[in-house]
Amino acid sequence: MLFTPYPGDVFGRTAGPAVLGGVGVAVAGLALLTSPLRRGAPALVPGRALPLAVGLAGTAGTVALWAALNADQTRRVHRQVQFETAYVQRLLQDRLPQEVNRLAGLSEKWPGSAPERVRLDAGSYVGQAPACLGVARIAPERTVEWIESVPGLPRALAEFGAADALAEALAAGRVAVVRPPRSSWRNARVLLVFVPHRPGSPAGGLVAVLRLQELFDAYVNANVAAGYAVAVSAGDDVFFTRYASDRAYRDRWGQALPLSFRGLGWRVAVWPTEDVLARESLSLPRLALPIGLLTTALFALAVHLAQTARRRAAALENEAREREQAQRALAQSEEKYRTLIENLGQGVFLQDRAHRYVAANGPFCRAVGRTEAEVVGATEADLFDPARAARCAEDVRAVFAGGKSVESEEEVVLADGRRACVRRVLTPVRDAGGRTTGVLGICWDVTEQRRLEAHVNQASKMDAIGQLAGGIAHDFNNLLTVILGNLELIQYRAAGGAPDRELVASAREAAVRAAAL
Repeated sequence: MLFTPYPGDVFGRTAGPAVLGGVGVAVAGLALLTSPLRRGAPALVPGRALPLAVGLAGTAGTVALWAALNADQTRRVHRQVQFETAYVQRLLQDRLPQEVNRLAGLSEKWPGSAPERVRLDAGSYVGQAPACLGVARIAPERTVEWIESVPGLPRALAEFGAADALAEALAAGRVAVVRPPRSSWRNARVLLVFVPHRPGSPAGGLVAVLRLQELFDAYVNANVAAGYAVAVSAGDDVFFTRYASDRAYRDRWGQALPLSFRGLGWRVAVWPTEDVLARESLSLPRLALPIGLLTTALFALAVHLAQTARRRAAALENEAREREQAQRALAQSEEKYRTLIENLGQGVFLQDRAHRYVAANGPFCRAVGRTEAEVVGATEADLFDPARAARCAEDVRAVFAGGKSVESEEEVVLADGRRACVRRVLTPVRDAGGRTTGVLGICWDVTEQRRLEAHVNQASKMDAIGQLAGGIAHDFNNLLTVILGNLELIQYRAAGGAPDRELVASAREAAVRAAAL
């Protein structure tokens, strides 16, 4: 009959911290893998399903490995207990007959040896067997004579507690092994071994009294591995125990085998103690779970980080590509607007609040006789004469102060020495808050325009004078027409030789000349 461990039994007392640590690591790993839930992103998306799958697979594999290691360790301890039980059984079955044989050798010497020699041999036997309380000779008439013994042993066969069995063996001349009641031996558990002088003859024999506890101690302690508890019992009567107080693991790990000796039916039970389980509880199963879960969490995290890095790399590539496209578009736009600005006939510039030129196009730079590098960073005082610089600075201040455009026109001397009339328009540049942060200026040469305007004005004046002169001539001619008509009438009436005819003719001639004029 065997004591079998509980189904699925593992080393719970050593695996408890590992389980708690592993569960903590698993929860932390899963919390890390499912962290996108806190950001509102779906958890089971292709980008995050792989780390989660790796974590779950690794956790399942680690738990399976841990369970397999614990099961293997359980089987190993179980096999070791089986081995120790079988070993104790075989040991007792081998050593008990040896005690009988030693006593038989001593009993066979009795008839032909001197009493002194027999006593010496009996003393040697008792001395070599620390479990032996004494050796007595039972004569054919059933009297008892102690050859070597401790004080207080029974003196009559009836006091042995197994008189019938010993008398029967004495009469038959055969070996008998009897375990008498404890009451006959002062509550001591003893074993009586009777060996006849001559087998099959009622010539008497020797009986040895062996204390079972010391006898089995001599067998077991010297041969059985330390840490294994042993109990030998007959029914409910346990007459030998080793590590009797350590019974915590007997029901879980104990195993038992029957032991038969000379008609006696015993049972040998063996189970591990705390020390054995501590030795057998290797660190591998205890560390497998937390290390496996930690490795799984790190591997899942590595997969997650690798995927994140891959996504970020792709995002950075897209961003770099988009930025490159944006920069290319910006460069094209800048080139386009620069082409437009540079090909304008007007000079364009931009000034900050410190009156520094921060940008200027080619026409403006050529007008002031400087390069763009010389213009950018300079002020009005660096580019113009003091009077013109003061006028320009005053206009810029007016733009910053009023936040409105300012227009002006003046005659200046250009860089090539030519005098020209320049018109300038200054416009405020505002930021997102509406604050004026700069001034955008446009200036251009209006000299030819002003010359054409003067010519047009002069032509308009001459046209007006012509129109006035034509009107006066027309009105004067009308008056002369009236005069001429009247003079012709007077002349016609004076045709008869009036004395004023010559005067009329002279006046008519003068009126004709006036009309011609």
